[in-house]
Amino acid sequence: MRAQGGDPGISRTGNETEEMYFSATGATKVAEARLGDALLEGNYIEIKKASSNTLNQIRAVKYITVVARDVRDESWYVIPAYEVTRQVQAKPRGQHCECAFETSTLSLCKLTDFKIAGPALLREKTLEAIAVSAQYPELEQLMKETLTACRATADRYRAEVGVALEGL
Repeated sequence: MRAQGGDPGISRTGNETEEMYFSATGATKVAEARLGDALLEGNYIEIKKASSNTLNQIRAVKYITVVARDVRDESWYVIPAYEVTRQVQAKPRGQHCECAFETSTLSLCKLTDFKIAGPALLREKTLEAIAVSAQYPELEQLMKETLTACRATADRYRAEVGVALEGL
């Protein structure tokens, strides 16, 4: 997904990790958190801080590279969008929701192929992950369609429930 524009994120607990990523890669902060946390050469990147084996609130529908820092050992992971989609697809439901593509967890134990030697490689590995994920435009399109369908379903039922509530 490419850049557009305005609000801060929800938890902001990964600020130090984000700053480390910006410093190592030259990426910039994204103004609108729903799009990602960083912008590198026109591409959105999601930045995660892990303090356990679990990455939380992974949104495959964004179809963007996820970069994670494990604070327990200061290791870094660069996970291409196609791999995020592949791992989330296998889940029967999401994190706090029915649709795993909207928000899910990933296990660092299943991401060892994406662990990198250190922050000096973050820029190079992120750009590689972006390039390889771009080779699967059908996956990106399916994730866009999934997000559109999820929004449409939410809108429909919000309206229907609103009508039902009017009678209470």
